[in-house]
Amino acid sequence: MNEAPKKIVLAAGLFPPVTGGHSKYAEAIDRELVSRGIESVVIAYSELPTRLPPGIKHLVYFFKVFRASRGADFIIAFDTWSTGLPSVIVGLLTGKKVGIRIGGDYLWESYIERGGTFIKLSEFYKSARKKTFKERIIFWGTKWLLKHSISIFNSEWLSTIWQKAYGLDTKRVAYVENVFPDKKTPMSASKRVFLAAGRGSRLKNIPMVERIFDSLKRTYPDIELDTRSLPFREHQERLKTCYAVLLPSVSEVNPNTIIEAVAHGKPFVCTTDTGLNAHVKSLGLHVDSLDEQAFRMAIETLLDEKQYTLERERIGAFSYVRTWADVTNDIISVFQVENA
Repeated sequence: MNEAPKKIVLAAGLFPPVTGGHSKYAEAIDRELVSRGIESVVIAYSELPTRLPPGIKHLVYFFKVFRASRGADFIIAFDTWSTGLPSVIVGLLTGKKVGIRIGGDYLWESYIERGGTFIKLSEFYKSARKKTFKERIIFWGTKWLLKHSISIFNSEWLSTIWQKAYGLDTKRVAYVENVFPDKKTPMSASKRVFLAAGRGSRLKNIPMVERIFDSLKRTYPDIELDTRSLPFREHQERLKTCYAVLLPSVSEVNPNTIIEAVAHGKPFVCTTDTGLNAHVKSLGLHVDSLDEQAFRMAIETLLDEKQYTLERERIGAFSYVRTWADVTNDIISVFQVENA
């Protein structure tokens, strides 16, 4: 039987009080490790002075991780570039195992955000694309990082895409599923407010939903659309009383937005191009988010009282739970298997 680790370095891009991204994830893993008597050292990229230019910032971060790695069993980086690159270099110099948690695709996102064609993530690597110099660096840099680390995916769907795109060694690929929280006591909506909150990025496809609602309000004048990006706690409060949740993104790897909607008993419409866990794929309405008419029809389905009630009942019967303890066990197991 493998011994429990004594010290783990968490190389986090964001960490409370800074919110967003994987801040909550890193905080929860840190808390779980400490509760087990494991020394957890968090090195947060977000704590570095903002005045530092990127290259210098990475160098400073490298030295912080390097010092923290002394006596550590392994290092977990929570993204590929801000924390993954310095952590992998530390690993190569010290012989420490490094795992990079991969919950998104930076290259695909960069391509979409710079005005590239709206293309689904599942299709992105199937054809050659004209890349900028920065995007070529991202591709080859990512390939190098993955070669010298353990890839920890939160979606088997993305893992399959990347194994083909980057030629990953399957022996150095792991899948650690996201948390599925306990069901909250569902609250009825006083108004028909649909949440379509995102980061304000192009790939979230919010303008399409706004067009749909401008048209639908002629027939359903009582409906409202909330696209505001709010801090986590404020978002949780509005989630309790909203009518439904919309996720019109071009693609989503493993959206916590939908997991949270299910936890609060809220019906949802979600893109079909997603690595959403199989448990949740049986719930909600899944449509091609690049088909505006199909997305409109799905919203109208939820505006039908009988269909809406049916969706709420299906979600209400969902009972799958996965805790932070489960996630932490899986992460530790990844390195124990690697060292076996």
